[in-house]
Amino acid sequence: ITTTNGIPVCSGVPRWIAFCGPTGVGKTTSLAKIAAHYAVHEKVRVALASTDTYRVGAAEQLKIYAQIIGIPLKIIDDKKTAGEILQEYSNYDLVFMDTAGNSPFNTQQIKELKGILQIVKPYETTLVLSAHTPLEDLRYSVAGFSSLNPTSLLFTKLDETRRFGSMLSLILEIGLPVSYLTHGQNVPDDFSIASPGSIVQLLIEGKKKSG
Repeated sequence: ITTTNGIPVCSGVPRWIAFCGPTGVGKTTSLAKIAAHYAVHEKVRVALASTDTYRVGAAEQLKIYAQIIGIPLKIIDDKKTAGEILQEYSNYDLVFMDTAGNSPFNTQQIKELKGILQIVKPYETTLVLSAHTPLEDLRYSVAGFSSLNPTSLLFTKLDETRRFGSMLSLILEIGLPVSYLTHGQNVPDDFSIASPGSIVQLLIEGKKKSG
């Protein structure tokens, strides 16, 4: 099991962190939690961007988070606006980019997102997955989003299951490091930096509670 130990900040060098993944896994809430942590507790210059123009109200949800945290939000409509926003955010340390939830089988939508990622060149592309998803479906997600070249995994909804075998199996199968684990809806709380020990402990405690 490998982990990223969180996102390193390099002052003066803007680092984009893109969150991608299937629908309904909690990308936007997870992004808001981590962005708030860096902005409020780490005193880092943080900005938000979103490519989610598909879901009704998606931008509004992130806009509310941005207003509460006190950081800017820009909407990326296409590759042209991606380039413009890249320049506008050149003075920020971290830019967290939300994306629309995609079916791993929707190759066209994933291809469009790939085009935008090629413009912003994220420091980290995080594949967000739900901890209670069956292993076979987790594999489909990894395969479907592989063209985006994810560099890390983030697992959500740890509070909604007591079975973590599928999550651990996937981590061991694909070898990508895990960045964060999230549990619950509270922003900016209910998340932690992943560690090998914490992931193994989940498996052990889950079995105890299930048994």
